[in-house]
Amino acid sequence: MKANGNGPIYRLKVTSSLSYTIRVNGITTASKNQNAGNTRWFLINNCIPASGSQELEITIRPAMTDDGMNHEVALGNIGDDHVFNVEIERMVGSEGAGGSAVIYQYQLPEGNYSRREAFVHKATFEADVPYRLEDWRKGKTFDTTDSVMLKAKVVEFYQKLKHYYEHRNGAEYVKLIEKGMYNLAQGAYFGDDALDRLKQSKIDFINKQPRILMDLDSYQLEISGNGKLVSLRRTDGYNRGEGVLRRKYTKNGRETVHVDDIWLYAPRGTDSIDDSEMFEIIVYQNLVKPYLP
Repeated sequence: MKANGNGPIYRLKVTSSLSYTIRVNGITTASKNQNAGNTRWFLINNCIPASGSQELEITIRPAMTDDGMNHEVALGNIGDDHVFNVEIERMVGSEGAGGSAVIYQYQLPEGNYSRREAFVHKATFEADVPYRLEDWRKGKTFDTTDSVMLKAKVVEFYQKLKHYYEHRNGAEYVKLIEKGMYNLAQGAYFGDDALDRLKQSKIDFINKQPRILMDLDSYQLEISGNGKLVSLRRTDGYNRGEGVLRRKYTKNGRETVHVDDIWLYAPRGTDSIDDSEMFEIIVYQNLVKPYLP
């Protein structure tokens, strides 16, 4: 681990009343399925495994219906009713004290998109970081022709994680997400002590009391990152594109959901998909949001 208080921080700034999913190097790092909160920021260092060219994929979807549960049927008029703007900013030091610069920007062109259910834009940008993460781009390439068997093994892996969580086996749970935690912590320039505290905090939370996760429901298998990453992603409107390891609880009188969002890869040299033991969690991140819109 390389602690660095002046290491460059990369973040997305997205301004839009539309819904969207944004992936960096195959990882969903930004998503919105709400009409509120038109300007949002997302840190993306944990999606940048090393310096060089990074892949960006933006999927823009219609705004939500009045009840907030589903998407409208089409994007509509861009420029009159809706806009979509994204910037990638490079900051140095705490809150950009060492300077900041916009290194990439994109704006959805104005026009009539009333026949479009979604709009996809792909691009690349350059990043320079002083670390190297555990790099999923060097893993096995998953074949979509094996998707039925692959999905079964991925679900089996998720069920094992869910079992460890619900049966207060925090040590085994953290053992499985450890590489993802490392990438998250290194991307934030934590030191070894901070990573150890992060892991111990997760173990203690899981072990403290029994907690039931939500059923694995309304999901599909997603293969991304040029075939190097697999994950189960929700398909229902308000939760679309999010992870499936979800804990529902009440906070300040409001129903809330906490998501442990993970992406799996298989190290190079893995020949078979017959065994769920081949998977390793290479990406781990969290999402907290209201349970209902």
